[in-house]
Amino acid sequence: MRVNAIAPGVVETPLTAQIKDNPGWYDAYAAKSALGRWSSPSELAGAVVYLASDASTFVTGSVLAVGRRLDGRRRAVHAAVLSDRVGRVRGVDGGPGRRP
Repeated sequence: MRVNAIAPGVVETPLTAQIKDNPGWYDAYAAKSALGRWSSPSELAGAVVYLASDASTFVTGSVLAVGRRLDGRRRAVHAAVLSDRVGRVRGVDGGPGRRP
């Protein structure tokens, strides 16, 4: 079994319409994306097709960032959360291993 995910940046959808309608918010979100703009759902299709195709048969446990800028702060937070979860599972915290 293979498990992969897509982590898109900001995407123009009906759920983001309220943010899109406010120029200040729209620009702030766009500035945080890798390309400095919002994406459309159709721009995520290539990543979906790739992960669903035979071209990715040896890809598993991956998160494919699409139009998303990963900064050091976000990586540090993810690393800290992962480290905490791994520690609890393996019992590194001194106690018996337990599931997160």
